[in-house]
Amino acid sequence: GPPLVFTITEVERDRGPMARNSVVNVGPFGFYLGEEGFWSFTGSGSKAIGDQKVDRFFLNDLDQNYIHRVYGAADPVSKMVYWAYPGANNSDGQPNKIIVYNWAIDRWATADITQEYMFRNLSVAVNLEDLDNFGNKLIATIVDGSTFEWDSDATGATSTRATVISGAPTATRQTLVSTPDRHLICFGTETTIGTTTTQDNMFIRWSDQEDTNTWTPSATNTAGSQRLTAGNKINAAVRSRGAILIWTDTALYQMQFIGPPFTFGFKQLGSNCGAVGIDAAIDISGMAYWMGNDSFFMFDGAVKKIPCTVQD
Repeated sequence: GPPLVFTITEVERDRGPMARNSVVNVGPFGFYLGEEGFWSFTGSGSKAIGDQKVDRFFLNDLDQNYIHRVYGAADPVSKMVYWAYPGANNSDGQPNKIIVYNWAIDRWATADITQEYMFRNLSVAVNLEDLDNFGNKLIATIVDGSTFEWDSDATGATSTRATVISGAPTATRQTLVSTPDRHLICFGTETTIGTTTTQDNMFIRWSDQEDTNTWTPSATNTAGSQRLTAGNKINAAVRSRGAILIWTDTALYQMQFIGPPFTFGFKQLGSNCGAVGIDAAIDISGMAYWMGNDSFFMFDGAVKKIPCTVQD
């Protein structure tokens, strides 16, 4: 406050960032690229986080002519910091590599992705993983919120807002439409529909077949529910060949349409192989790939760890 307004205190000497855009701030933490490698700063001093892990690899790969093109960004939810940089075989200094640090588990990973820049963005919790199609209807779910539908065939569709799906759960982590049987599935949802305080991160509920408004099971419909047991939270779900793959924070499950009376069957496919977040898994032609807490994995009928050249 007045009269000086601000005070400036030197907390560390002889160390600083070699690229100004490499500095990333996340709450009480700071991360940056120094002359000797990667560092974290907690307020009292810097700590080497890449020494004997990735520093030598990174500094050898970095194009020294374009150090100023190193950009950092953070994902505070997944506790990861990303640095994009121009590595070997870059084109005129355009960043073509990404190195990733997870500060919660002190692990590193790399990727070859060409991009112009990265930035941190905070937005309403709707993302592409929470958008799906049910015929001509677009289904959208706000993470830990309600599920909406928008009818593209309706009169005046382009000037009509999406509406909350009647009868559907009101607190859900993620939704997905199963194919070809067409059930709307809610993951991490309410055990009592309409009561948000009953949201269970391991609970799955699905609507009646071809009907997004009927969720209460009866002898005349195929609506139902199931609670998974391995883990604390469902983190991701994707459609795969003939089934839906579901990742908790510790395990991988398969959800497969089997018809009456149970509608869906559930099978645990692996343990100690959970996904770190809702966007961490992808399926390509029946083969799934995902990022776990300490490794990358794939599933081609069996869960396998993917070798990582920079992992301790």
